[in-house]
Amino acid sequence: MEESNIFDNSLMLYRHPEIPHYREDVVCFESKYGNRNYPLNSAYFNRELYMILILAGESEIQLNGEHIIMEAGTLLIHSANFLTNHIRSSEDIRFITLSVSEAMLTNDSYLTQTTALVLATMRRNMQHTVKLTIDETSTLSKELHELMRLLRSDHKFMFRRVQATCNAIFLDIADFLARKTIIKKTSVPKNMSCRNFMPW
Repeated sequence: MEESNIFDNSLMLYRHPEIPHYREDVVCFESKYGNRNYPLNSAYFNRELYMILILAGESEIQLNGEHIIMEAGTLLIHSANFLTNHIRSSEDIRFITLSVSEAMLTNDSYLTQTTALVLATMRRNMQHTVKLTIDETSTLSKELHELMRLLRSDHKFMFRRVQATCNAIFLDIADFLARKTIIKKTSVPKNMSCRNFMPW
């Protein structure tokens, strides 16, 4: 029988205190097949904003019951309280995970607005994943590796620096999405007169 668990940054850092993080608010790390954090035959609810960039290989999941296959260049983003069930991953899987707490988001109005814009765009397109170009994948990968480097440093203004880096990451994601979104214009048919809208 499939068991459902709560999975959050606190639990992740308890199991893997060595991964790059800022308090329990921002966690960012690169993984391979051998060091996956999720147990087999188990589904979990996440408590934070979650983002995964697939660098190589393939992964198959169910997200709130929706079947999703992710390959290299796929970006997965969703807010808190989604139920994820990992079905399978190829042995050559390589991906970067970024998890941002609600506390971090509410402490920065710009980050709140940027992530809200990204999530709203994803919802409008009725999707949780987006396929990035090679250049977009490279750009995002470099930014995430820079964040990991920062999280391992002893920067004296870590909180503001992490906020700025996360803002830059999500602004670039918003830019990627804006370039891929088709805006549908609604127009009134020519043969429809104003009286169609009158109450008499």
